[in-house]
Amino acid sequence: MRVRTQRPSRPSPRGRRIGPWAAGFDIQGHRGAKAHLPESTWPGFLRAVELGSTSVEFDVRLTGDGDVVVWHDATLARADPALPADVAQAWIADLPTSVVVGTAVRPGSAPILRLRDLLTRLGEQLPSTWAVVEVKVDHNVPGAPIAREALVDAVLADIAATGFERAVVHSFDWAVLERARRTASHLPRSALVEAKTLRPGSPWLGGVDPAGWRGPRDVVAAAVAAGADALAPNWQWPTDAREPGGRIVSGGALDAAFVEAAHDAGLPVVPWTVNDPAQIARLIDLGVDGIVSDSPELVTQALTSARRPSGGSHG
Repeated sequence: MRVRTQRPSRPSPRGRRIGPWAAGFDIQGHRGAKAHLPESTWPGFLRAVELGSTSVEFDVRLTGDGDVVVWHDATLARADPALPADVAQAWIADLPTSVVVGTAVRPGSAPILRLRDLLTRLGEQLPSTWAVVEVKVDHNVPGAPIAREALVDAVLADIAATGFERAVVHSFDWAVLERARRTASHLPRSALVEAKTLRPGSPWLGGVDPAGWRGPRDVVAAAVAAGADALAPNWQWPTDAREPGGRIVSGGALDAAFVEAAHDAGLPVVPWTVNDPAQIARLIDLGVDGIVSDSPELVTQALTSARRPSGGSHG
């Protein structure tokens, strides 16, 4: 197998590729190096880069004080199972920053970080690494506070204040991308996609109803309209219209039709979260532009294998 150089047949919506996809294949460490160290912690981000990551991906949300912190869930329950119930079960959006950043992610002692502190460290210690900042909006968590506009504005303020602009605004909620385009248009934007976000009446698509969409080109066109510079689909989700009536449904594995449609519109494709070596190899052969993994070394190894000349030696 060799890496297929499948560059877009049209220029990107900006007329050129930007962000981590401009220079080559983007290896994204999912929440750092989640298979190796506690997620979303500084040791995990360091390990991801040691293992070959060109980008580190992580989630952010607001505390009750309006600070941006680096954590995936809407509560702290999974960070430290020993937390008192009143803290573990509270929304992070209702907790003071001191409680959130005072919580260590177990096992281990590395604390939850504020975004501005993480970006400062990246700028000082890993300045060539990109930060893929997933702005977390919890349409899928019953009762969770929705603070989209405040969170986006706070994230952009932290990026500006730290001067670390190797940052990608990344979200399932495409209204996040639209707001970022209006207020910080120079930053790259990445649209996350999975089957549940494309259901009719979806709250994830900035008010656009996907009920009439029939395939990947409809998805891509909508992402471009929302301001996306890249597409990040679930690797298990193809847009192959298998359901009666042609609606887009989950069917098994990201396919060539989606990659081709995105490339025709000038968008790189970076599927998530891929930890199976065979699937990583298959996606590289499809011509994707990056891969998100809990084990970034698997992507590095697959790329090395794909680029190795085939055939035996001649004596």
